[in-house]
Amino acid sequence: MFLDGVHEFFGETVWNLLLSLAFAALVFVGGRAVFAILRRLLKLEGLRFTVNVFLLILAAEAFEYVFAYEWVPTIGRIIQGLTFVFGIYLAYRLLEHVLVRRVAKEEKLVELPRIVRDIVRLAVIVLAVLFALKAFLGLEPTALIATSTVLSAVIGLAMQDLLANIFAGVALQIGKPFRIGDWVTAYNQTGTVVSTSWRATRIKTRDNHLIEIPNANIAKAEIYNYSVPTPLQRRHVEVGVVYAAPPNKVKKVLKEAALAARGVLKEPEPDVLLTNYGDFAITYRLRYWLKDFADVPRTEDRIMTNIWYHFKRAGITIPFPIRDVTLRRLDEKVEARTEEERLARVRSHLEEVELLASLSKAELSKLAAAAGERRYAAGERIIRQGDAGNEFFIVISGEVRTTVRREDGRGADLGNFGPGFFFGEMSLLTGEPRRATITAVTDADLIVVGKNEFQEIIAVHPKVAEKLSRAIEKRQAEIEKELAEAGDVEAAAAVEKEYSRENVLKKIKAFFDIK
Repeated sequence: MFLDGVHEFFGETVWNLLLSLAFAALVFVGGRAVFAILRRLLKLEGLRFTVNVFLLILAAEAFEYVFAYEWVPTIGRIIQGLTFVFGIYLAYRLLEHVLVRRVAKEEKLVELPRIVRDIVRLAVIVLAVLFALKAFLGLEPTALIATSTVLSAVIGLAMQDLLANIFAGVALQIGKPFRIGDWVTAYNQTGTVVSTSWRATRIKTRDNHLIEIPNANIAKAEIYNYSVPTPLQRRHVEVGVVYAAPPNKVKKVLKEAALAARGVLKEPEPDVLLTNYGDFAITYRLRYWLKDFADVPRTEDRIMTNIWYHFKRAGITIPFPIRDVTLRRLDEKVEARTEEERLARVRSHLEEVELLASLSKAELSKLAAAAGERRYAAGERIIRQGDAGNEFFIVISGEVRTTVRREDGRGADLGNFGPGFFFGEMSLLTGEPRRATITAVTDADLIVVGKNEFQEIIAVHPKVAEKLSRAIEKRQAEIEKELAEAGDVEAAAAVEKEYSRENVLKKIKAFFDIK
């Protein structure tokens, strides 16, 4: 009764209009509900615009079906053709999603490249449009193609660069010389691949610049992919060395410098090649391996920095170019005075070491003459816990950090120490492995005394060993206290038991073969 009253109130025409609009709205809303269910079930992405257009066309068809009105024939056929084209496209996208995305992932099949999928989609749309033109509008596609030959030629010439990029993009997608995220060098640009579209490939450089390179240019150039087949890469640096340095010594030092740099692999191990006898230097090529191409600049920096410090300690010189000539002439008196000042400086540092307080001035002078001076870079490891060693170190300038690895694998940081700090005395006097790891916190200059220098002193003056054992006992008591304060009570007790004066004296005599 209510509907009859509404019908009578609005009249026949308005009633039919409202009823048709309601039916069209019901079709649109119902279609949206079905699409929402499919999106949730199939985990669809996108297609919202296409679905909305398709549902609007269907709603228009529903309106025309219910309302007592017929479209102009041409408009009706166009709407039918659009319904067909959008319906075919939606059906294809659903099929593509199910087959390509879901089935391919579950079966772990190779997914088709995006550009290939785009081409198939375009082909589906073109075929659907051609069929709709013939079936609904009565137009012959062949006639349209024939009448547009000249226009097609003009468009083809105007778009030849774009078409070249598109075909190159297809070739790149099929050949797959790189994937998203790979480190590559393409068209003289090095970076990570961000995306590949129909027209161009985007690469993000180390400087965070986004560069878009046309696909046709990439297809013509060489492509270096640093991420496949494995991220393992061999790099090299070259350095010139003076002719006076023995090649085998240079190769050994260069290899040590590379292995000391973070990021360099120990396996495969670095190697060094002598590559050239130049006008003013012998050129060596240091080859090393790494896994992270993104870290290449920093790794090269670490290696080159290490080379300078290792060369400095080993007495190896990197020459100036031959055109940069420095003439220097020093008489014997100046050289003697310079050496005397160096010895006095080293002897003054030795005198400040409590461990050496029992040595006479003559013995200290002899040690100073034989001692060496070394510089270590910030972050460089000077000695490592557990390694063999027979050298004693005194810090002249800079800071070093002492860390001890406990038996449970945990590390104890005993703090930073500056000028006057000494270490390595147990390895020097007893031959024991290093009991701590010492790392340079800043650039540090150190005095180094070796076993041979002490060998001569102890051989002539055996009682020096007794004096040294007392000094070491006192020194170990300090270490015992530091360990106890760090919470390592067991290690402190072990130090107290093992490094009594009697035990230390026995070890010194055995190490230096004193009867």
